[in-house]
Amino acid sequence: MIKGFCILILVLGLGLSMRAVSAPCCGGSANNPSFLTGDDRFQVTSAFALNSVLAEAPVGGGLKARSENDSEQSQVFRMDVASLVSDRSQLSVTVPVIHRQRSRGLNEASGTGFGDLTVSASYEVLPDWNYHPWRPKGFLFVGGVIPSGGSVYESSELYAIDARGRGFWGASLGAFFLKSWSSWDVSLLMELHRFFNKEKTTELGILKISPGWGSQQMLSLGWSPGGGAVRLGVSVARNSESAVATSGVMEGVGAPTVLWTPSFQLGYLVSPDLSLGLFISDQTLFKSSENTALARSVGFVMQKRWER
Repeated sequence: MIKGFCILILVLGLGLSMRAVSAPCCGGSANNPSFLTGDDRFQVTSAFALNSVLAEAPVGGGLKARSENDSEQSQVFRMDVASLVSDRSQLSVTVPVIHRQRSRGLNEASGTGFGDLTVSASYEVLPDWNYHPWRPKGFLFVGGVIPSGGSVYESSELYAIDARGRGFWGASLGAFFLKSWSSWDVSLLMELHRFFNKEKTTELGILKISPGWGSQQMLSLGWSPGGGAVRLGVSVARNSESAVATSGVMEGVGAPTVLWTPSFQLGYLVSPDLSLGLFISDQTLFKSSENTALARSVGFVMQKRWER
């Protein structure tokens, strides 16, 4: 069961940190689903993260530290509910709530509200019915993003503090693979998403906004000493977004976004149906991100499961 819980910390932890940083600048991936990876029929997962923006990654890469009088933080609470609908298929719903605050000199703004909601459907294409030394357990998933978090294009507050999502309807397609050997486990997530065009009516006319495609890849490695209830993990995720283009009353094309997120996890199996975890991520460790804010995050995850 501790092997299955590693997925929970990875997917939720990276999703929380990337969402909180990306929302203000129109980046961010379609939200990753949580998976029922063990012999369970239903699970509820809650996660909380504290994020602090430390730097900016300019267009073309590198790192530019934020000035001392520019402070930006966010707190993210995420609730995931996943349920089997057949022996190998499952559905999940994700509800994030985000509080953001930013101060620059004497000016300060803060706000709280929902982020973008996500619904996902997964199918276990590679079930783990019998042991194989190399064959992993594998899932295919599709997802939909509901733009309940707003975006900078609808923002009316200072520093776009009320922008807690992309602001576009979106869809995603991906695959997730997991394999464990004794005290070790490895997992791979690959995801492709598309956010759809939208139009906004302004005083000057119609503004058409075209966000385009994006993708995410995540590789992780975990170790459970003695095969016990504790797991130590490390992972690296890469998220990319195509440039946002505007037409109509404003013609222009932005720059694409690349965000690298290394993360470290600690998981603990309290009982067969209850798991806890901590994670830390620091996007300033790599200098390969482009055109995005970079944050350091720390978070807590708790999951309750019900067996079949």
